Amino acid sequence: MLTDLFVTLELMSRLGATAREAFAVAQRLSGSASVEVGPFIQIQVDLPAITTEIEAQLEVAIESVVRRPRGRPVRP
Repeated sequence: MLTDLFVTLELMSRLGATAREAFAVAQRLSGSASVEVGPFIQIQVDLPAITTEIEAQLEVAIESVVRRPRGRPVRP
């Protein structure tokens, strides 16, 4: 699902596709790395590279979350 959302955002930002169109294409691409969108047009994605990018972004996001201190607050 994260891959579908990533590809959807890329199609929207790079090609100007609507969210509905981009998500439909992204879902078709999740089954294979390429999809025909017309008689002379084929869209191909690098799924391993996308997975690597998503994992890197998630790692950064997880590391940026600050855990709340547990227990009683420290008195000044």
